[in-house]
Amino acid sequence: MSAAYARKLGLFDIIDEDFAGTVVGVGSSKTLGKIHAAPMVVAHSHFPLSVTVLEDNTGFGDANMKFLMGLDMLKRYRCQIDLDAGCLWFHGASGRVAAPFLHEKDLPKSKGGVRDDDEAGPAPSSAPDATMVPPSSHARVPPAPATANSGAEALMALGYSSEQATRALRDGGGDLETAKTLLMFEPKRGR
Repeated sequence: MSAAYARKLGLFDIIDEDFAGTVVGVGSSKTLGKIHAAPMVVAHSHFPLSVTVLEDNTGFGDANMKFLMGLDMLKRYRCQIDLDAGCLWFHGASGRVAAPFLHEKDLPKSKGGVRDDDEAGPAPSSAPDATMVPPSSHARVPPAPATANSGAEALMALGYSSEQATRALRDGGGDLETAKTLLMFEPKRGR
């Protein structure tokens, strides 16, 4: 992720500078550090990502690229490219969800598409710029529903109190992964 995009998303202050260094690929770039749990939402399912933040204006990669999801995160969420459906499938605790591909018609010429850069408004299927949240029209295949007790028990096994587990599950719409993300920065209070 670019430093400018981390600032825009309000994530800049949680960069762990202990992980600053250099990335090497086709060229190299200095990194400011790592964000250990950047929130990404796909079809109302939360997927925390570990993100390396690159210094601005390093000349590394495409200057228009704000964020690139790495192979480690694609593997973590067992992502599958589905060319027939035109989407990238993510597998999480709340089931399998899809992020549809953008088409050339949805992108401006400056980003490799066919739209004129001065056309009014964003493309209808493009995601809001500063949220890392794809459109809400994605397909969703829900898993068998987990019971509230099993979710609370799983959170309590991680060291959170019954009250914390119940509140996080309620606030996360019953989704265990979302509840874990909500609790990530809270102190554990035990049983």
